[in-house]
Amino acid sequence: MLRRNLPPALILLASPAMADITADDVWTNTVAFYQATGGTLTAELNRDGDTVFVDNPVLNYRFPFDAGSLQISMPPMTMVEQSDGSVTQKLPKSFDLALDLQTPPMIMGDFSFVTVVTQADFAATATGTAGDITYNRDAAAYGATIEFDVGEEEFGGISMAFEITGDGYAQTTRVTEGDLIEVVSDSTTEPMRYSFRSDEGYGYRSEGSGTYGTTTSRVRMALPPAGLDFTNLAPAFAAGMFVEGTTTTTRSRDESVTYFEDTVATREVTSVGPGQSTLRLSADGLVGSGEVQDIAVTFEENTFTGLNVSVDIDNGSASYRVPFMAADDPQDLNLNMLLTGLILNDETWDLFNPDGTIPRDPADLRLDLSSTVNLGVDLLDFMGLEAAFAGADVPIKIETLTLDVFDLDVAGVSANGTGAFTFDNDDLETFDGFPRPEGSGTIEITGANGLLDKLIAAGLVPQSEAGMGRMMLGMFTRPTGDDQLTSTLEVNAEGQILVNGERIR
Repeated sequence: MLRRNLPPALILLASPAMADITADDVWTNTVAFYQATGGTLTAELNRDGDTVFVDNPVLNYRFPFDAGSLQISMPPMTMVEQSDGSVTQKLPKSFDLALDLQTPPMIMGDFSFVTVVTQADFAATATGTAGDITYNRDAAAYGATIEFDVGEEEFGGISMAFEITGDGYAQTTRVTEGDLIEVVSDSTTEPMRYSFRSDEGYGYRSEGSGTYGTTTSRVRMALPPAGLDFTNLAPAFAAGMFVEGTTTTTRSRDESVTYFEDTVATREVTSVGPGQSTLRLSADGLVGSGEVQDIAVTFEENTFTGLNVSVDIDNGSASYRVPFMAADDPQDLNLNMLLTGLILNDETWDLFNPDGTIPRDPADLRLDLSSTVNLGVDLLDFMGLEAAFAGADVPIKIETLTLDVFDLDVAGVSANGTGAFTFDNDDLETFDGFPRPEGSGTIEITGANGLLDKLIAAGLVPQSEAGMGRMMLGMFTRPTGDDQLTSTLEVNAEGQILVNGERIR
């Protein structure tokens, strides 16, 4: 009676901090998640009071078109129901994770290997309500090793070994059951390292390693509870399915070396500074972006050429939008790219210009390209694509194409371009089966003749061929200043092509 007379705020304070869930709720929620991804999770569950032992858990995926299956044998798990309404999950400190891939011989044949996983101070707790459970998992130092041999008859006796070690991770994942299985997962992975080695036979072997700094990520998705039909994903996206992710990284470095009879044949080293990326896959299409800083790539080849190439880039970024669902109205398609401070090492320049006559200034590129397209077919209906393209009408039609920005600076030459065109998809005769374009584009080039003079002086271009090049520039451009050239391309409504006002078609 006293509780009924308490104010609502005090009732909330007096209520438990979380609702009770059972180990059975956790297992049902886990099975629902894997089923939504297209898998089938099975195990033997045995209860002893408030503890449930999960033995022999196995996750199976069947490939479309009877192309085979993937079976993942996971470690035993113990789930303990706590007095506060939560469920803790316990794994062995060291366990085997076995993968068994079965495919027809003409694809790959059967293949299996075992990963040995170790985790220090692993802890996992599930909270929430039945059908809406949040999992908190973390561990200190962890590692995984894989070793396997590929049969000699098929692949010449290749042996491989991988090792991964990390300083720790923390992850929070919420799985909500409903008309769609909704998942939200946030994770932080502390610095990690990997190494590999392989023996390909015939005197060749490879070694490699890599280091990655702290990585944070967020993944959100909504999946159909019955699973995915990978032959036709369009209905699932139309029903609200989506997958999106955001990742932020610090520095990373990868190195791989190939040996021939203990002599270094090739070496590749890639290092990347801080970066971030986003991606979303939904009925609106594929939308993503990414940016990285301080990119450095080196390649060394010692067997035949003695080549030693390195490329440094201050910054690289890109964003894109690609539709894939059929629609009555035109849809946007975009691509944006930016590269700044691209530098080749002197040794590479010296291969074709040892006297340094060609400017070795950093190169920059910016590209903004946009378009609208009309999709008459779902591109993710893989079974229906063949019939759609075999029909009388073209299922994909370009409506507009716009070059918003094209800026290039390299070797003392700069080029800047813009343009916009529309396309008449009802006129496939004027341009021999291609929709008739209408519009114009302009490009301005500075320093082209100066670069040509340097190429001649370096002996890279003969004087006779340089004359031909200048003649071609004169045909399609007009001078607008000191070593400045402009060219305007126009396609009019009659299908005529004009360059700088002169008709060429």
